[in-house]
Amino acid sequence: MFSPSLRRIVRRMARNPPPVEQVWYTPWLMILANLFPEDEGYCVAAQHYVPGGGGNYFLDFGVVLLPQEDSDESQDGSRDNSDGSQNNLDGSQNNSDSSQNNSDSSQDNDSQDGSEEGLPYGMRTVLIMEIKKDSHWPAGIHLLEEGTKLVADAAFRRNATEKLYWIKAIGPNWRYGIKRDDRMHPTPLCAWRDISDDRASFHDFQHLVALVTDFVADILADM
Repeated sequence: MFSPSLRRIVRRMARNPPPVEQVWYTPWLMILANLFPEDEGYCVAAQHYVPGGGGNYFLDFGVVLLPQEDSDESQDGSRDNSDGSQNNLDGSQNNSDSSQNNSDSSQDNDSQDGSEEGLPYGMRTVLIMEIKKDSHWPAGIHLLEEGTKLVADAAFRRNATEKLYWIKAIGPNWRYGIKRDDRMHPTPLCAWRDISDDRASFHDFQHLVALVTDFVADILADM
């Protein structure tokens, strides 16, 4: 079950809908951070742009898988042995400078293609969330679905892989589902819920966490 403070916030907002969607960010941030904690390898990324082939898309929230090992840390053990080869490296430095311009130009092309340069510090998006204010319910469901598809497809071009999960919310109404990297529309995996219905929502959230956990295990196994 949700914490008492979170339940109070949600009940008050459900009774008196806020005029702008950003007010809903607070309870949703609390929920996502609770479901996907940092000590389990996740980070909730808030309000950022996802560059895509047709433009930049604004993402309300994204749950990203943090890198499992920092490359600097993995190199620490070899740094003590690197002093002896430093002179050789210095001798070849001038030669490497001449090829820098060529590598820079190809690196720009890589980033446009969504290759390694496009990955934000090794993080991979596993879930996205789009939020609309109460007044869009229920007429805005179709518009929200289109927005989720655009953001998901943009994430696939940058740092998502194979599939990702999504949450759509309009005021207190929400549902979750899956989006595969196939240009098709997102697929719902549950009925629309009212977040103020604590018990039903919490049950569905636990199912979503289990799906994301299994997906992350597959990602890590392929690394």
